[in-house]
Amino acid sequence: MKRSVGVAARWVLALMVSSGLVLSAHALVSPLPGSIVALTLPNLAGHQWSPCASGAPPAGSIERRRILLLHDQDLEGTGAALIQATLMENLASHFGRVRVIEVRNYRVGEILHYDAVIYIGSSYRERLSEAFRRDVDSGKRPVLWLKENIDQLTDPARFQSRYGWLWRSFEGPSDFTVRYKNAVLRPSGEGVDLTTFAALDRKRVQTLATATTRSNESIPWAVTSRHLTYIGDIPLGTTSTADASLALADLLHDVVPAADPVVLNRHRALVRIEDIGPMSNPDDLRAIAAALKAEAVPYSIAVYPLYVGPVGNGRQRIVHLAERPRVVRAIVEMLDGGASLVLHGYSHQLGDRKNPRSGESGTDYEFFSAHLDDAGNVVYDGPVPGDSQAWAQERIEKALAELRDLGLPRPNMFNVPHYAASPADYAAIRATFPARYDRGQYFSPAWDGTPPVSPYIFEQSTPFLVRDDYGSLVVPENLGYIADPSEHTSGPNTRKDLLVGAAALLTVRDSVASFFYHPFLGSSRLVGLVRELKKMGYTFTSPCEL
Repeated sequence: MKRSVGVAARWVLALMVSSGLVLSAHALVSPLPGSIVALTLPNLAGHQWSPCASGAPPAGSIERRRILLLHDQDLEGTGAALIQATLMENLASHFGRVRVIEVRNYRVGEILHYDAVIYIGSSYRERLSEAFRRDVDSGKRPVLWLKENIDQLTDPARFQSRYGWLWRSFEGPSDFTVRYKNAVLRPSGEGVDLTTFAALDRKRVQTLATATTRSNESIPWAVTSRHLTYIGDIPLGTTSTADASLALADLLHDVVPAADPVVLNRHRALVRIEDIGPMSNPDDLRAIAAALKAEAVPYSIAVYPLYVGPVGNGRQRIVHLAERPRVVRAIVEMLDGGASLVLHGYSHQLGDRKNPRSGESGTDYEFFSAHLDDAGNVVYDGPVPGDSQAWAQERIEKALAELRDLGLPRPNMFNVPHYAASPADYAAIRATFPARYDRGQYFSPAWDGTPPVSPYIFEQSTPFLVRDDYGSLVVPENLGYIADPSEHTSGPNTRKDLLVGAAALLTVRDSVASFFYHPFLGSSRLVGLVRELKKMGYTFTSPCEL
């Protein structure tokens, strides 16, 4: 009896081993979610990834024209002139290489070395040199002039005779909306008073956009005649989608020599599936992959490889992506179905501290310190303790190593968790990745290093691909995310809000409407958004094809 039991036991063991070998071999070809197969990591050695699986936009995506950007001194000590110059430089970089100098350092004939000139008049106290005034007035290069000091260009009588319009006051209304093409846009400056006009010859001057005040008064917002385009506002410094910076972005197409008409008339769209980590639901990921593949929509996935649980009384839970084979298999399925891999930090949180909420991955900041005020709003404090380029580089390398050990492609784009990082962190990202895929944060030089830094940070979204002040090629994200995907709600981060923003972006030639979406919201709502954007005239594309 003992012998027969032993034989039976050995037979059962052999059957289990052979079944395991068969299932393991089958897993390399056709993994079945929910089965034993899905509990093993896929063997990705020699796996053929699509060209865009890790691709970033080619460096040649940015135009190669030369632009001279001049700005006033920081005479008020607020840093406003310098941060405005940074934001304008970012926007103008879509068209080529931008050289930024203070207008007081301009030299005779300098504009002849450039294809276009932009001047930001932020301070009425700036005294413009004769060399600058004469060269601008010469008409030898197209000029975009923002706000102040146009009254210094030449005397009023000659100005009106030459350009067909004349200013009245530079202290006009600050509460207005801007109508540009078919869109009504909100102001994007910080309380900038609008220039009003004393005269305007409609036969010689084209009004490009109009401001409407609260009292229903209509005022030209942007005009052009001869070689000079003038905006009586400084539409910079906002993260809003449907705001006046879109009109500025589109007008740059006219100021800088025109590009290919086919390019100017296209409108593309991007979607990024956000916060994919070890604890993601693989079924949600596979449903997204199947839905977007059925719609023939390329997309991106933002992945972090290390999950850290919330700060509590005990030790924080730690889970590596390698410990979640089903998630890895879902990621592979997404990449094989048209997704591009984006690195979204290492753990999307910061060690054993609440920064600012719970310390859990996906919830907290990784590269910047923050806290919550009494109303629950996030307040930025500054760089994390021990922050440096080397510190950020180390975290990035750890993340890349975990993806490499899994056999996943090396991502060529980085998405800063919650879009918050220090200049040192941005330097590490620039040194490691050909591109970022986010909104950049730009710091006013007026900040003295004392927390909080929030009043001195300017987050910028752009309507097209740019190369920003940190030197990175930046894939735009300008529509935000969906918190409530239902059709009957309104307000920030809703379906209606996203579609309103996308409609406003159509005013910008060669615009890219870009948003991100969390997989736990389900695939059906995402498909609905994708179809609505297609109806608007957008074509979905991959970041590597921008």
